[in-house]
Amino acid sequence: MIVLALPAVATATSPTRIAPSGSYDQYTLAVDIEPDDSAIFGWTSLEGGPHAEVATRAGSGRFGRMLTVAEGPGRVGATAVWRDGGALRTARQDAAGRWQSQALPIPPGGSSIRVAGLDIDRTGTATVAIESRDARRWIVRAGRRGSNGRWSTDARDLVVVDAVAAQAGVDGTGGVTAAWVSLDEGRQSVRVSSRAPSGTWSNPGIVFT
Repeated sequence: MIVLALPAVATATSPTRIAPSGSYDQYTLAVDIEPDDSAIFGWTSLEGGPHAEVATRAGSGRFGRMLTVAEGPGRVGATAVWRDGGALRTARQDAAGRWQSQALPIPPGGSSIRVAGLDIDRTGTATVAIESRDARRWIVRAGRRGSNGRWSTDARDLVVVDAVAAQAGVDGTGGVTAAWVSLDEGRQSVRVSSRAPSGTWSNPGIVFT
């Protein structure tokens, strides 16, 4: 069982289960704190059956490989994303504080799947980046949830072959940036590609050789 201690001056909500029993291969815990000292935190647990839970203290968050949470400025659009067995799922907190769970329409793909980034803007619009790997490819998939609460996905993913190391993240405007190390005839180079909020990936650029 995981217990998170908060300062005595802060009152946290009771934990809320946001997903039914599912498949989780490890415990995870993540916390994010805003400048006004508000926070959102979440975890996966095996107690009483595998499930995911969240609690808030007026805030925002980012979690590990299995569970990620975020909240926009002013406690707008609190969102959690996690892997449930072979599927990716998400939950959103509505204005009444209820959590609504739904499938995330991004195929997990590959054998190594991670939530690379999650960001919520002032309107509650969410952007998530999911990265995965197969035998030779590193793949970054992005999704966007609009004000209507529905998720949409890009028509084209970023696919990199034979990346030695790679990392992706989401910024505060809904853009996604991916960077990776490639070897070309024994020479190492660092390449970067960015995805605009519109969903278009830029051509990779070399930033270091």
